[in-house]
Amino acid sequence: MQNIVIEFYGVPRIRTGQATAVLTFDPAVPVSLHDVSRALIDRFPALSGDCITHDGPTDGYVFCIDGKHFVRERSHRIDASQTLLFISADAGG
Repeated sequence: MQNIVIEFYGVPRIRTGQATAVLTFDPAVPVSLHDVSRALIDRFPALSGDCITHDGPTDGYVFCIDGKHFVRERSHRIDASQTLLFISADAGG
């Protein structure tokens, strides 16, 4: 199995009640942000609507890969070696 680590900050952390989560995917199938978004909603319904939809983060939220690159493109591929941060787009501002 392919494990993707998600770190939650701000409202996403409050809504999930945890700092991190591990999502598991089939290693034979490439994982995109779209797949991660769907898995997050399935596991944490409290994120749905305000923070994220099946298409990706809503306005005001963003994924950050390894704390370096901000991404919103739903087709962006995620590697199991990467950690995704799910944060408010204006965090730290």
